[in-house]
Amino acid sequence: MKEKFTPGPWEKQYARRRDEWGIYPKGEIVIIASVMPNVPEYDANAALIAAAPELYEALMPFAALARVFESRGYAGNVRVMSFDNREVQINASDCYNARAALAKAQFE
Repeated sequence: MKEKFTPGPWEKQYARRRDEWGIYPKGEIVIIASVMPNVPEYDANAALIAAAPELYEALMPFAALARVFESRGYAGNVRVMSFDNREVQINASDCYNARAALAKAQFE
């Protein structure tokens, strides 16, 4: 599925003249979001927005696992083998939450 948002990475740049953070695709000059200083957390909010594409990508494998877990009726902790042959426990509900977060971001 092709995402409907501007591809990442994004970066934040402070616009001193306007006293706000601008969120831009890395290396571009077209702003995709502004974060105004109307709340104390505006610096952190700008950082979170700028990290959105990487966070989206990081959740994708967990959303894929959610489909597998759901098809097999898994709930709770699921033991899987990692790429280096170690047993790892993954909470199925965390994967379901990752899938829900991605669906929210896909604007459908």
